[in-house]
Amino acid sequence: MKGNAFTFRDLSSVVIGNIATRTWSATNPNKTGSGATFVQSFAIPGTHSVQLIVGTNDGCLDTAVSFVKVNGHPIAKFTIDKPQQCDKNNLFQVINASVNPASSGGGNLWYYYQWGDGNAAWDAVDAKHAFGQYGKYTVQMVAKNAAGCFDTANQTAAVYLTPKSQVTTSLSEVCEGQLFTLSDGCQSHPDSIAAFATAGAT
Repeated sequence: MKGNAFTFRDLSSVVIGNIATRTWSATNPNKTGSGATFVQSFAIPGTHSVQLIVGTNDGCLDTAVSFVKVNGHPIAKFTIDKPQQCDKNNLFQVINASVNPASSGGGNLWYYYQWGDGNAAWDAVDAKHAFGQYGKYTVQMVAKNAAGCFDTANQTAAVYLTPKSQVTTSLSEVCEGQLFTLSDGCQSHPDSIAAFATAGAT
């Protein structure tokens, strides 16, 4: 239904005389016209009619009606169960809330996912995906119904780099009460948060 625009053309003819007047009329929304062509964009799905009344220079009239059907579009909607994850063993699960209203024909929908990392495919209702590198990705879902109408929705998936933990100590063995130094040799990304803890500390 989105962006629909129908163009109607007057093909009327008369054996003697000329076509002198044209009166077009349509609803949803209401619109009229008087030219040789008439363009209408309908606001709601369903079957709609457009009427044309033509008149000759002698005052004779005739009426023609044309019917068109506007298919409704689905409503794409989804969330990601854990939209922020570390890169190690990451797995992003789509929670699909898309609907195909009765006004759009109801029934099943088909889903196409673009994950933002170069991977895209038709997939299940609640698709899953693992990213190979850290970063932020725009995940797009395309929901399509049996009439071929579609809608899109986007969400952001953030993958953070897992730090590589490493600790060194100045001494491997000390007497009770003797001080020793632990050094943090972790390698991390600015988006990573490293926590440092010691066992047996008082």
